[in-house]
Amino acid sequence: MVENERRDRQGTACWWQPLGCEVVLATRGHDALALVDGLEPGGPGSPHAIFMDLAMPGSDGWETVRRLRAAGWGGVPLAIVSANAFDKGLQARNLERGVADFLVKPVRRIEILDWLESRLALQWTRGPAVPSTAGPDVLLQGRPSPEAKELEPLLSLVRLGYYKGIVQ
Repeated sequence: MVENERRDRQGTACWWQPLGCEVVLATRGHDALALVDGLEPGGPGSPHAIFMDLAMPGSDGWETVRRLRAAGWGGVPLAIVSANAFDKGLQARNLERGVADFLVKPVRRIEILDWLESRLALQWTRGPAVPSTAGPDVLLQGRPSPEAKELEPLLSLVRLGYYKGIVQ
């Protein structure tokens, strides 16, 4: 994932790691290009998918995509992840550059999972739930349990996968 916002990088990586995915993070386009330098697409250590932010210092996401494609990475599924996806200019550039996949921030976890499933021909399976060893008293540290209606706004943010909203 190439993303200059630390919270977005860490939040999204937290979604993938429990699924057994190895996540490699880059903060700028230049860093992403350095990470794949010397690797062969489809070879050992190469990414199976790339998520690219657009607004980054130095080379923006479009320039990084262009350079990745020129370096032979055109066959690796790539999705633009941006809050600016509804800008008509970006949509036109998106199609011109051969990037058909655009995920709008805040990205919902289910969107990423669906995208990965589709692009990588994955089939998700569920394992048994792991029970928590800490009881409610330990988790709430003596605070009263909230009512369900008090939790609904937070649960809505969780369902959306809106990391910044959850933290706030």
